[in-house]
Amino acid sequence: MTSFGDLVGDSRLRVAVPTVRGGNRTAVVNIEAVMTRGLRAWVLAAVALVMVVSGCATPGGSGTGPDESVVLPTGPAQEMAAMRQVGGFVPPGWTFIEAPPVVVYSDGRAVADAHRVLTLTLPEVAALVRELRRDLRGLGPTAKSSESEFVADAPSTVLEVRSPAGGVQSVSAYALGIVDGYPDALVAARDRMAHLAERVTQQGTVYTGQRVRLVADARSEGTVVMDWPAAVPVPPANPAGVRVADLEGDAAAALVSAIPPVQELDGPWPVLRLPDGSLVGVAWRYLLPDE
Repeated sequence: MTSFGDLVGDSRLRVAVPTVRGGNRTAVVNIEAVMTRGLRAWVLAAVALVMVVSGCATPGGSGTGPDESVVLPTGPAQEMAAMRQVGGFVPPGWTFIEAPPVVVYSDGRAVADAHRVLTLTLPEVAALVRELRRDLRGLGPTAKSSESEFVADAPSTVLEVRSPAGGVQSVSAYALGIVDGYPDALVAARDRMAHLAERVTQQGTVYTGQRVRLVADARSEGTVVMDWPAAVPVPPANPAGVRVADLEGDAAAALVSAIPPVQELDGPWPVLRLPDGSLVGVAWRYLLPDE
């Protein structure tokens, strides 16, 4: 979008105005190259009014089409868009600790795998939401491939975007990216989020938080690296036989300082000995803002 600094020094004012189908058309306004100070101030005020009316001035500006109205909530960060992986053939503990490949929040933060974070501009967030709404429009909760090919034990990709009404539209697609036959718009949405996840991973910084999720999976053998830290409570086993707990405060700090994080879930988990002598593989990660 044309900046106010650009407008001051140019006798041809180019104002980006949204079109019905997304994107911008450029309105060019000719003015005299030499202005009085008062006239220039008047033109700047007029251009600012055009920007506000067109919805370009803020992410929540209203446009001329159904895709143009994106209001970013204020207050605590809320999910605006996400891509998740659900199911597939994975170890029991994986399900409880795996983070979404990417989640985008209303304050601009984009978090990839709960490991890296990159702050997007608010117009970037609004544009992403508009594009995902367009891509997912008309799709139900579960998308079906038109191909007869079947892949066993693949995960489902879940794409989410905040709707104009404030809820979250969610579309799940089994083996998306592995099998063909899905709508082009759905594939485009998946690719858009995958590219964003890659960008966050490459350009972002290390993600941290005040709360952590701890997962301990039973092991029958393994090289014990340490005994269970005394300052960390031992979570009870759930029906799947996995010990899961969300920690904060002193317990979270003790866990983070005692046990190194697992960089890859499919890599080795450090093996610890519980007070009762049994062995567990342990992994932890920082919780996301809305978890």
